[in-house]
Amino acid sequence: MKKISAFLIIMIAMLMAGVCAHAADFSVDTTSLPMGEAYKPYSAQITMSGGSNDGYSFEFISGFKPTGLTVNEDGSITGTPTSAGYYANMNIRISNVDGTYRDVTFKINIRARSIKINVTAPKNIIYDGNSYTATVKCYDMNGGELTDAVPIIRYGKDNLSSVTDAGTYYIDVYVSGCIISEREGDTHIQIERQGASISLSGDKEYQYDQLPHPLTAADVTVTPPAAGYVIEYSRNGGEYTTDVPVSSGIYTARVHTTNPNYETVYDECTIKIIGENVNFTVTNTSFTYDGNSHKATVSSDPADVGYKVTYTNSKGETVENPTNADVYTIKITLDNDKVYSIGNDYDNKLTISPQSGHFTTDESWVYDGKTHKPNMTVDAPYDESKYTITYRKQGTETDLTEITDAGVYDIIITFPNGNYIADETSSKTITVTPKTVNFTVTDNVVDYDGNEHTAKVTPTEALASDLYSVKYVKRDTETKFNSVINAGVYDIVIELANSNYTLDNSFSATMTVNVTYTFNLGNSPAAMIYKDTTHDAEWQKEALDYLKANHKFSENYLPKDCSADITYNPINNIDADGNEYTVITSGLDKFVDPGVNINDGSTSDTIKGTVSAVSGVEGLYKVTYQINDSTMERYLLVVDRRIGDVNSDGAVNGIDANNLVGKDADANGVKQARIWDVNKDGRIDNNDVNAIRNRFSVRLEAYYPWL
Repeated sequence: MKKISAFLIIMIAMLMAGVCAHAADFSVDTTSLPMGEAYKPYSAQITMSGGSNDGYSFEFISGFKPTGLTVNEDGSITGTPTSAGYYANMNIRISNVDGTYRDVTFKINIRARSIKINVTAPKNIIYDGNSYTATVKCYDMNGGELTDAVPIIRYGKDNLSSVTDAGTYYIDVYVSGCIISEREGDTHIQIERQGASISLSGDKEYQYDQLPHPLTAADVTVTPPAAGYVIEYSRNGGEYTTDVPVSSGIYTARVHTTNPNYETVYDECTIKIIGENVNFTVTNTSFTYDGNSHKATVSSDPADVGYKVTYTNSKGETVENPTNADVYTIKITLDNDKVYSIGNDYDNKLTISPQSGHFTTDESWVYDGKTHKPNMTVDAPYDESKYTITYRKQGTETDLTEITDAGVYDIIITFPNGNYIADETSSKTITVTPKTVNFTVTDNVVDYDGNEHTAKVTPTEALASDLYSVKYVKRDTETKFNSVINAGVYDIVIELANSNYTLDNSFSATMTVNVTYTFNLGNSPAAMIYKDTTHDAEWQKEALDYLKANHKFSENYLPKDCSADITYNPINNIDADGNEYTVITSGLDKFVDPGVNINDGSTSDTIKGTVSAVSGVEGLYKVTYQINDSTMERYLLVVDRRIGDVNSDGAVNGIDANNLVGKDADANGVKQARIWDVNKDGRIDNNDVNAIRNRFSVRLEAYYPWL
């Protein structure tokens, strides 16, 4: 018992080791072979225990081994594998020279190889019945071509081995033992349909004879014939079928190609099978809505033909008993349209007109700020439940039941259905006229003074201040102002806040800002009088007259901040013409007269006039200019040396002062002098010269010797 058990244990152990013993007493070093890679040369050696294969031979007997590998008699395994996978039961018999052998199971793993492929497919193929394939080349990842790799190519969803029919086919590639990592080239083969044409011989007409009247092959021309064709028929606009025409009617015969490898083209003709004509008379086709149903009167010739009359409203619905206002299409259908045909055009419209009513209103009013509900007079054979009346101001989208604001309102009469209407002569609009307002204007003429001014604008009747605004537009301009400053004539524009008011057409008013003139006399004695605004104009005139006559201020006419004991004389630097208003300047181009300024708010308010030379006096010119209707004159003396430089030595000093007319004279007796009593000691002397010397140290551009 013990011996049997030991034997079984030994046998089981030998079987688990994958070794079948046939009286052979030897062993191999390993049964797991080195890993290989598809499409790369492979070499391995089976070695026996002790490292020597002498006296042994090797042979593959069963199981699976990689395609492309050979088990050699000396125990070497060589070749180039063309498939990939894990081969776990490659059985090899090892025989000894003494006739004994053992079967040993070996394992080998062949790894799939990453490759690149390039696919080339034929282009611009037109269907011709031939088969087409693509070409595939395989490369390793370094670009070397793999000539041993055999790609398997399939096309389209049906995995075809080649393509023949028209269509677009995806090119699918499989290479045994490889992983396609990169793909270049074409992805599809496309075969275009071949052109085709088809035509029919023409329209046909038959009398009804109970026989079929099909198109025949002689009526159809198809190029090329392989495109094939089918004939279909549609009777009186119905669906297309292959049923051959027999009954009376008008058929459209349609022929088209059927072979999908050719373009689909069509042609049509008409087949008319004429049955016995039946003529219809349709009368009594016009009614006015009254709540009852109405039908037309229909008769046939011959009278014993069976037919049916149907009515279709404007919505496309079939109506058995036309009742509502609408236009109905009358259709007559023959009971036996295989034998009979409708031979004439009949009146195919039944009209039920809406019931009309007359809506009138004579109302119109002037806007009064109140809400009105217009009175409408309705002359209609139906009650108020059949309509509603609203009002919509033109230019708006809101419907109103009452009216307040001025405007033109459309009268909108709405009916719940189309059975009722308002007649054409009904009132269409109601007009609410804007209220006319007028204004009086006062205080609308002022003199320019640089300040803002507005006129006094008063509505002639009560009108809230927020309902209007006053604007001013200067003549020949467009800009609107809230007030006026600059001189000119301004149109007064009344802007009303809303369309409920309108300005009276008679309103026309202006705002005038008069131009004012200022005599700018510098700091002369006369200027002191002009600038004194604490006295009135009459005082100013009397003060100037006294100054002219007495060359000094009067106690009674003393300007502000001035002393009555100061004597003022006419001061002409050069008394060339005896005119105390002569202007001395260094050049004609330097003359700008500030004596008279136009006050109108503009920036160009300087007087400039014509200049003409005065004969007999070198450098003297007469300047003439116009102010309104008055002609003004000034004399202009142009000098080419420093004023007061008597000896022309380039300086104004005591030497010049000694030569001045009136030096050391009593101030009251001096009629003409180049200097004046600056220090107010009653004399014109060197003290005055020294006091004013610096005033003439530079050339004057203009000097104005006023009173």
